Formats: sequence, C-alpha cells, structure tokens
Amino acid sequence: MAIVYISYDGVLEPLGSSQVLNYLKGIASKDQHIFLLSYEKASDLAKKDKVSKLQNMLSKKDITWKFLKYHKEPAILASLFDLLLGFFQIIPILLLKKIKIIHIRGYMPMILGLIAKKVSNGKLIFDTRGFWPDEKADRSNWKRSSRKYKFFKYFEKLCLSQADKVICLTFEAKDIYKKMTKSSDDERFEIIRTCTDTNKFKVNDSVNERSNIINFGYLGSIDTAYDVRKVLIFFDAFIKRREANLHIFTNGSKKKLNSLIENYGLPSQQIYIKNVEFEDVSSALDSIDIGIFFLKLNFSIKASMPTKIGEFFSKGVPIVCNRFNHDIEEIVNDKNGYLLNFESIKLIDLVKIENLIHLSKSEIHEYAKNYFSLKKGIDQYKRIYNELSI
Repeated sequence: MAIVYISYDGVLEPLGSSQVLNYLKGIASKDQHIFLLSYEKASDLAKKDKVSKLQNMLSKKDITWKFLKYHKEPAILASLFDLLLGFFQIIPILLLKKIKIIHIRGYMPMILGLIAKKVSNGKLIFDTRGFWPDEKADRSNWKRSSRKYKFFKYFEKLCLSQADKVICLTFEAKDIYKKMTKSSDDERFEIIRTCTDTNKFKVNDSVNERSNIINFGYLGSIDTAYDVRKVLIFFDAFIKRREANLHIFTNGSKKKLNSLIENYGLPSQQIYIKNVEFEDVSSALDSIDIGIFFLKLNFSIKASMPTKIGEFFSKGVPIVCNRFNHDIEEIVNDKNGYLLNFESIKLIDLVKIENLIHLSKSEIHEYAKNYFSLKKGIDQYKRIYNELSI
C-alpha cells in the first residue's frame, strides 16, 4: 500500500519532527510506503548536513521525502504559490503509483488533497490540527465579516464533507465539526491527541531529591495563543508564600520577557529564560517540579491540545493551567495537576499547587502512556489506514 502524506509544517522544525516524523517512522514499512511532501523554511534548508542525514534516515525507513521551500509573504498568495509547486511534485506520484491513502495535515494542503483524491481515487484523511480560519480570526486579526474568512469557512465545510476520515485533537472539536456538517456518521471522525514519545520523555530516576525551592517550568510560545503575563502574575503571588524559581524554555523574545519581568517587579534572579532545542527538552524538564501555562480563551482554542501536556506528564511533571476547553477538564485531575482560575488566585489555590510536588511521578508518567503515548497514536493511524484501504 502506498500513502501520500502532505504537511505544510516543516519536518526539520521541532513541531514537524515531533508531530509528523515520529508518527511516520512508526507507520512506514515495506508493505506501507509513504511519500512525504513537506514545506521547509529557508533557515532550516540552509543546514545541509541535517537535511542530508534526514533524507538518508527516511529512505531507510521506507519514506520517500520531497520538500519545497516555504514562502510566507504575501500571505495567501505565497501559500497558493507553494501549493502550485506541490501539485507538480505529487502528480507524478499519483499517476505512477497505486496510492491508497492521501493524508493531509492542516487546512491549506487540503487544496492538494482534494485534487489528489480525484486523480488517484484514493481515500482522503483530513488531519485538522485545529480550527484554522478561526485561529486566524482569534490570533491574526482576521475579521469574521471579511471575505477571506468566509471563503475559508466555506472551504472548511467542503474539506470536511469530502474527507473519508477527519482527525481532531479534541472531542469538543469533533462535536463542533459534526454539527457544522450536520453529520450523523460518528465513525468518520477520530480523536488523536498530540502524542509524546514516552520512551524519550521519561522520569529521570537519577535526579537527586529537590531542595525546598519549587521549580516551575514554562515551555514554548509566550504569545499568540498563549499569555505568559498570566503566568508571571501567578508567580508573583506564589513567591510571596514560598520560595520558587520559574524556568522559561522558549524561542520567544527575551527582550519582551525581561521587560515584562521588570514591569511586574519580579526578582530576575529567580526567573531563568533559556532557548532549548527540541532534542534537549526532555533533559531540560528534569529540573522541573511543576509545569505551567495559560491559553487565551476564544472559539479556536476549543480544538487545541498543546504538545507540552503529554511532554510534562511523560516526565512525571504535574501541570497548572486554565480551563481552556472541555477536554482539558477531563484530562487534568487531582493526581496530575490543577486547573487554576488565573483571574482570581486564592490562598487555597496556592496551597493546592504547592502540594502538587508530592504527587507520584511514576503514576503521572503512566497516565501519559495511557492517553498521550506516541505508540498509541501510531496504532490509531495504522488502524485508520487499514480500514480505509479495504
């Protein structure tokens, strides 16, 4: 069986490596060859040794990798240009190979997906990853009254109706998609969360007992979907009760963070800002007692499930976050974290969060294996591929 997989996220980036390559390496085999097309940033393609090593590794894993340079500006026109180039890349594969599955990650490549389905007569998977048009409205100032927003909402419905399988990150997203398309076919919609390699992200038993200082860890973006200011305000309240440090692992602006730290009058000697590569995240989390983040509340966040949740849990680290959608209310419980109202922090909240350090790391890791493990995600994709190939 041959599969075409198209991702607008580059696999040379941390997100693509974690949420695309890790799955495909576990799925591909001699009987299930994958043709992967990805769009890579120029800065990543400049690392020629890394590109060459990845090509060689993937070829040994029965994955044929084709890549194109990603163009950012001018916005939609650049994306359409990218997709036109992608069309010329996949057409020979569609015509010469017996393609059974077309797996599309994200909204923009679904233009290619719809064409590929017509050309190959293969089954189409729409791996949504979120409410893209609404993310643009909530995070990039698209007006919901604008023509481009309305067009992509129409396109969204078209993609959902044409896909043989729709994959969501949350149950809340699944329910919304079903209502949007007036679909009664529950089996056409699948939930596959952002999974974590629990063999790589595991509890480090060699780490010595912690001191009385609690180490909070913030991982990833500091703005757009997130609001690091809420975390800094919480930290200010917490250190009035007990000594603590805040470790911020991000590629975000250090200048912006330092400015916020100064504006809030926080002790800079207790806040550490670090740029950590994806392959070093697991070891960086060895020093963390509690993970923390805040997601802005809006419509698009109903479809979100941050990768960091599985990574924290897999390391045995409990999390503190807000109630950003219905699914997180089912995931976080008193054995793995705390859902905090960041707008109204009370003494009881601080006490309960302080007590999170006494939770069992091994139990939290087992929770990650049951709900966020890469193996489980791979098995789900394999099952879907097999069902669609019959």
